[in-house]
Amino acid sequence: MGEVGWRRKMIGGVGKKSGEEDDLKRRRFIRGVRSSGQPTHSHRLDPNMFRFELVLSFSLSIIFLRLTAVQSKCPKTCDLALGSYSVWLGTNLTFISTVSADSITDILGYNTYITNADSIDPGNRINLPFTCDCIDDEFLGHVFPYTVQSGDTYYEIAQTYYANLTTPAMLEQFNSYPASNVPVNAVLNVTVNCSCGDASVSKAYGLFVTYPLRVGDSLGSIAATADLSTDLLQSYNPGVDFSAGSGLVYIPGKAEVESKVFQGL
Repeated sequence: MGEVGWRRKMIGGVGKKSGEEDDLKRRRFIRGVRSSGQPTHSHRLDPNMFRFELVLSFSLSIIFLRLTAVQSKCPKTCDLALGSYSVWLGTNLTFISTVSADSITDILGYNTYITNADSIDPGNRINLPFTCDCIDDEFLGHVFPYTVQSGDTYYEIAQTYYANLTTPAMLEQFNSYPASNVPVNAVLNVTVNCSCGDASVSKAYGLFVTYPLRVGDSLGSIAATADLSTDLLQSYNPGVDFSAGSGLVYIPGKAEVESKVFQGL
């Protein structure tokens, strides 16, 4: 055999042997993975990467649990609700417009029975329009801003200026000032409860009046004024004593006829 032939034989032999060894290594690797379920040393996961993925997965789980745990207790909100405001001696529509942040024109639009805007008899009720929002993801309400004047107290603001639509306790709860020290010119959050209805009672009513009870009110008298059955009215106010003389009830109506249905409430 010549020198060239000998070299070809050696090269071919080496190439063949090298290929067989590589193939054998591949087969051993595959068998090792199949039998152990783990990659060989050269294919193991980076420990730092594994810790990062574990921490990320844990963090995402915590975020998900917090998001699912913090849910609003408000079933829904509504763009329109009404507050029944009892006119007191010495007030007028200009003052009521100021504390309710409604224009006189808007107020008159929901009180078509008023024929003289400059003169409203004390004791009459007028309806104030406002949005019914979700307060602190806890309950339905609306917040009116009120600028404190010299001599104002929480009792006077709640019981007179806002005609018992709110309470002194709620003023103290939703403001940072104690009842004994309310600074002049401070802007208070006057929080008023409201309702957007209850589909389990009826789907026919889409507008509700927040109505502060007065001495002399009763389930029958309010139902008659609102042209509702006593059963329906009580269903929207479960457990409420309409003759208590204080507290709030919610009176249902239909938005397209609100001015007529709630006249005088």
